[in-house]
Amino acid sequence: MKLTMQVELIAKILPEIKELHRAHFSETETPYKGDTFNPDYAQFSALEDRSQFVLFTLRDAERLVGNLGFILHTSRHTSRPAAYEDFYFVLPEYRRGFLAVRFLRYAISVLKEAGYSEIGMSSKLTASKDIEPILKRVGFKPVAKFYHLEAADVL
Repeated sequence: MKLTMQVELIAKILPEIKELHRAHFSETETPYKGDTFNPDYAQFSALEDRSQFVLFTLRDAERLVGNLGFILHTSRHTSRPAAYEDFYFVLPEYRRGFLAVRFLRYAISVLKEAGYSEIGMSSKLTASKDIEPILKRVGFKPVAKFYHLEAADVL
């Protein structure tokens, strides 16, 4: 295994990232939404162009085996630079040892170096693997519960 962690532009790796996102969607979104896979890559690219999105990738040699995307903004509550995770996924065959933890620590170090003092992550309760233990190991603390309602479910 020759693992590398880096920042890449989503627009430059679209064909290969789509398969990774499809696997992620199947594991975390389909169980509770039942929706079809249809990401808005133009929006991610537009956010990237405005420095409002960053993509961290995990590769084994040339193969894309993990990714972590953050939406970047200034907190409306603290006026500090804030980064909030939009997706975090490592292929199941690479979820051993502390690779997911190392990958997350890498991303946090890059964000901190860039001045982001507020970093938020979430853990899907619908996923086959709850990432809460990884988040706690890295130092995250739970601060909220997030609920989801589809428009069709509104009374």
